Amino acid sequence: MSTISFDEVKKIVYQYFPKNSYDTEPEYRDTAEFKRLLTVCQTAEKDNKLWNNFLQEISEEFKGYELEDCTQFFHFDRCHRCKINLPQEFEGVYRSLVIHVSIIAPLSSVYLSEVRLKNERYSQPEVSFQSNRPEDDEYYSKALLSLEKQFHYEMLPLELGSTIIPDVAVGNQLLNETTVFHCLFTDHII
Repeated sequence: MSTISFDEVKKIVYQYFPKNSYDTEPEYRDTAEFKRLLTVCQTAEKDNKLWNNFLQEISEEFKGYELEDCTQFFHFDRCHRCKINLPQEFEGVYRSLVIHVSIIAPLSSVYLSEVRLKNERYSQPEVSFQSNRPEDDEYYSKALLSLEKQFHYEMLPLELGSTIIPDVAVGNQLLNETTVFHCLFTDHII
């Protein structure tokens, strides 16, 4: 059960993102929110011992699977992020487990991503934040146990993650389209 409310999340978001402003506007970089986020990102880049410990643990949990650290702080991500490439079940279908750990809120997120190769082109990722197949339960369980062990963070509830914060724009998201997930983690889905 979630203990964090939408109002609490908004307070966090407003510390790092100016209201009614886009990062392409010249004055954006002069805002206190931008400077605060920049400082947090720089600190997280330097002090990543917990994340590195988590990567070590998750690589042991998923021995034999390809693990990628996909973290790109600041413009793309407000989180540590990794991707575990799962066994290919069907020709041209690639599945990954993607794990996020926010650096601005004590929250994490896990989703399954599926990309299809058709006519030599990859589709946009199809994302599922919950297990839809019994065989995926094990992947989620392993990831959640490792997250809990290392970070003790709460999982971002699905309904909260998809809630729009109308007066904030993040990355490629426009005002009235940016969700809690975009703000706390990333707007770049892999």
